[in-house]
Amino acid sequence: SGFTETMQGAGDFVGLPWDSVTATDDGTVVFKLKQPNLDALSKLLSHWVTSIMPPEVIKEHGDVKNWRNLVGTGPFEMADWVEGSSLHYTKNPDYWGHDERYPENQLPYVDEVIVRIFPDEATIIAALRSRKIDYTGVYEQGSIASRDQIDSLQKTNPELVMSYWYNRSETSLGLNLKKPPFDDIRVRRAMQMALDLETINNTYYKGTALYTPMGWQRTPGSFIPFAEWPEEIKQYHQYDPEGAKKLLAEAGYPNGFKTVYHHYTPFDLNYYEIANQYFREIGVEVETRLVDRSGLFGLIRSGDYEGMVTAIQGVAWGNMNPISMNHSSRAGNDCCNYGGTMDPDYDAIVDAAAAATTFEEQQRLTREADWYGIENAWLVWGPISPSFVVVQPWLKGFNGENQLGVIDYHRVHARIWIDQELKQEMGF
Repeated sequence: SGFTETMQGAGDFVGLPWDSVTATDDGTVVFKLKQPNLDALSKLLSHWVTSIMPPEVIKEHGDVKNWRNLVGTGPFEMADWVEGSSLHYTKNPDYWGHDERYPENQLPYVDEVIVRIFPDEATIIAALRSRKIDYTGVYEQGSIASRDQIDSLQKTNPELVMSYWYNRSETSLGLNLKKPPFDDIRVRRAMQMALDLETINNTYYKGTALYTPMGWQRTPGSFIPFAEWPEEIKQYHQYDPEGAKKLLAEAGYPNGFKTVYHHYTPFDLNYYEIANQYFREIGVEVETRLVDRSGLFGLIRSGDYEGMVTAIQGVAWGNMNPISMNHSSRAGNDCCNYGGTMDPDYDAIVDAAAAATTFEEQQRLTREADWYGIENAWLVWGPISPSFVVVQPWLKGFNGENQLGVIDYHRVHARIWIDQELKQEMGF
């Protein structure tokens, strides 16, 4: 018995200022940094690319680029991979873990996990309705962002079990700050003022979105809440189409302009189509072009794209990553300096935050960096909408968990099983 899920994408590792890594004996490794870094321990212990690789495997094969040579201690072993189509995992008979709820039960419960890779939400929805998948996975890897799709599923397949959580804003806009018209802060502010986020929340999101603007993250203490913003800045985050038109006219665009939006395909296109309608009301015509992950990152890293790109804001994790990856010239290949910002004052704040030796000092500097970007309107804020995970009713042991450990999905899979009797009773 087994179950299938959907998956899309992975991520880049943010480097640390390592000085040396030394094995002092068979059971001890000493990591030294060139300078203090409060995030080092969490990244070292929890990042998805810091898994320990057996040295004998590296010695025999030279690297671990071939998945057939992988060796690990997880609940599943990789059995097959068809690029762009599927991954196949089988049960690790020597797995050490037990179910925390039922300590006598050794994990995993299922014999195999088949990961289907689908290109878009419509294909995922079709696979759910046809019972070809049992579980849709987590954000950006199979979860469903479109509220319309969820409403449709609830009507046609009320037996499906749904859960959701708030992760981040996947509805924001990165602007190329180096090219007209977005090199002018008045244009950027006008784009924000054109959006009626409260109405979008009440209609499209049925009141479930977090639409009050914030900065790169929402870790308590690391940003300034909207209620505490000065009125001078608040006004640019409130719906005011006439004020937006006035700003455009002052910037030299009395009749608006045409631009391009590069949309990252796994995210909810419906929201952006709604946003484009609001932009049209202030004279801004937006052409939407669809891009995949490599296409999006290629545009951002080149810094030479036209118009706007899909951007992420309001993440619920970390202190340094959001401010160092978004808008710092230090971002490099770690994504995502959306606008190609090269601001020495901002970089100085980020560098000081990275060198902070107390958490309180780092939080203060994080707030400062966050606010710096808000004052300069480097992004157009979009709401944080729920991400939905959908499972078939015969999938048991799942309680809406996103992950059990940072980016550790298969630990969730190990605790799930299929109720075969219920599945047969339902005719499948």
